[in-house]
Amino acid sequence: MTFDALPIHLLITAKIRQLNQQGLYCYILQKGEKNSGSLLVKINMLDGNGCLYSQIRDINGNLTWMDILKQKISPEQDIDKYIERMKTIDPDIWIIEVENKSGLNPFDEKT
Repeated sequence: MTFDALPIHLLITAKIRQLNQQGLYCYILQKGEKNSGSLLVKINMLDGNGCLYSQIRDINGNLTWMDILKQKISPEQDIDKYIERMKTIDPDIWIIEVENKSGLNPFDEKT
């Protein structure tokens, strides 16, 4: 999913609608800056664990995804603590939660 062409709120809304239709339920935990806020995606694996991804730019300027906690799968409470810290640091951040037992980030079209 490329977030360069349109305002981020339109892309997030469209992607959430698409994922809900596929049976992956998504929730906006925090709305960020309407046009260009950064994005965190929390994957809730529904077993007390999950993953946390942030959209970043690589060295060539391309958008990619980074596993924030560097563990792939982390306890949900660790993810929630990180999210709470990020809310105070960056109030313009978008935070999306996706229920996905596989742990894959459905916002990442490469997975």
